[in-house]
Amino acid sequence: MRFNLCLFFIYLILVSVLISCSKETTIEEPKFDHVYQAGYEIVGGKRVIKYWRDGIPKYLTDGKNNAIAYGIKVVNKDIYIAGYEEQNGIQVAKYWKNGIATSLTDGNLIASVTSIFVDANDIYLAGYQRTDIGIYQAMLWKNGNPITLSTSKTGRYIYSIYVSNGDVYLGGYENGNNGPEAKYWKNDIAVKLTDGKQESKIYSIFVKGSDVYAAGYEIKNGKKIAKYWKNTSPISLSDGSTNGEIYSIRISGNDIHACGVVEGVKYFATYWKNDQISNLANGVNTSFALDMDVSNNKVYICGYEALSKTTAKTWIDKEGFLLTIELGALAAASFAIDVNNE
Repeated sequence: MRFNLCLFFIYLILVSVLISCSKETTIEEPKFDHVYQAGYEIVGGKRVIKYWRDGIPKYLTDGKNNAIAYGIKVVNKDIYIAGYEEQNGIQVAKYWKNGIATSLTDGNLIASVTSIFVDANDIYLAGYQRTDIGIYQAMLWKNGNPITLSTSKTGRYIYSIYVSNGDVYLGGYENGNNGPEAKYWKNDIAVKLTDGKQESKIYSIFVKGSDVYAAGYEIKNGKKIAKYWKNTSPISLSDGSTNGEIYSIRISGNDIHACGVVEGVKYFATYWKNDQISNLANGVNTSFALDMDVSNNKVYICGYEALSKTTAKTWIDKEGFLLTIELGALAAASFAIDVNNE
C-alpha cells in the first residue's frame, strides 16, 4: 500500500494527537510524533548524507566527498547525526549537531560512527577504526572525547550502543576461530552469547531495567537464524529454513519489537512483535528493515527497497494497520530513525 507524502502527514496528525483531560477537565496541548530519519542519497556519483523530518528531506553534506549517516537522535530540539565523511578518500568518523560537524578521527585510518546515544546532556558515540594492518577496533566517544577501550588481537566491530544508569553497553562481534562471535560489552567487559562454533553477530542492543536485549543472528546448519538474547538466553524468531537477521530491537511495555530481514525469493523487510512475524514488503524486490522506534503505540521502521533504484522507505504499524511511505528519493537508503514528540 503506497501513499504520497501528503497522506503521510495527514496520517501522522490523525494517529499522533493525544488529548487528555484531568479531573478538572483541563485540556493539555496535543502532542505529535515527529519522525526523523537519516541515511544517504547518491548525487552526482557521491553518497551524500540526507535526513528527513516527517518526510521532508535535507542534505547534510555538500557531495564533494562520500558520506553516510548511521545514527540520528533528537533531544531538546537538537538534531544529532552520526556516521562518516571521507577526507582524501579515507573515512573520518564524525557527528553533526544541528548541521555543525565535529571530526572524531584525524583521517589517517578508516573510521566511522555506527551508533549514537544521548543520555541527559552527554553524547555517546560508538563505532570502529581500522588499524594499518587491517584489524577493526571498537571505538567509543563521550561528548567528542575518546574513551579508551581494550584492544582485540583479532578485531572487534561495534554496531550499537545503549547507556543505562551510567553503564555503557556496546553490541557487535569479535572475531574468533570460526569467524565473528556475537558479544556485548558492559563497561568494556565482554559477555559471550554463543559457544563460538558458528558465525554470529549483534546488530542492536537495548536495556530495560536489569534486562539486556541483544539482537542479530547466529548460523545453524548453514543458515542465519534471526534471534535475540535476553540476559544471554537465546530466543529465535526465524526457523532456520531460510536466512534471517534482526537489525534493531526495542522494548515497549511488555512487548518486544524487532525488525530485520528474512530470505524468500529475495530478502524482504520483516517486523516481529513478540514472536508474531509481519512482512513489510511483498518479496518481489529486495528490501531491508534497518532500524525502528516505538512511540504512542505506533511502531516506526526505516530501511530501503530495491525498486528501479534503491529507495528509502518508512513503515508505520498502528495496531496491525501498516502504512508504507516512499521518501521520494532514488538511489537512497534510510539507516536510522528516531521519533520525538517534544
